[in-house]
Amino acid sequence: MHKPKVFEIYMLWKSLPPILMKENEGVLDALAITDEPIRELLKIKNQTEFCKKYKVNKTTVTDWNKKIDDDDPLYFERRKWVKKLLSNVIIAVYRKALIEGDAQRARFLAEFAGEVVKGMEVRDPESEKQTDLLRKIAEGR
Repeated sequence: MHKPKVFEIYMLWKSLPPILMKENEGVLDALAITDEPIRELLKIKNQTEFCKKYKVNKTTVTDWNKKIDDDDPLYFERRKWVKKLLSNVIIAVYRKALIEGDAQRARFLAEFAGEVVKGMEVRDPESEKQTDLLRKIAEGR
């Protein structure tokens, strides 16, 4: 393989969500994407820019794309960088559970932490109203 280190960088770049490439620094900060190498890759908007930055020709990138399509290594690359963001998601769920007193989020956190949650009933008054309404409709009342 030609330029294996650059190929690894290319796979990481290809694994990033294209929507993030349009975001400014403030949005990336808000999303807690602070990893500087990732932020640098997000500045690259297309393959032509990637080729220029890493001094690789377009034919090589075309070959890499074929290899990626055949082997699908991007799945694993995505998982690697998403894992880094997962702790941010967990803390966001935790904050929301505290602010709103949300039993469903609390249960999710307990289960995520490996706690067995037996007998914990998650009640949602809005869902209960809808269920009661559907029951009345079904009964013809």
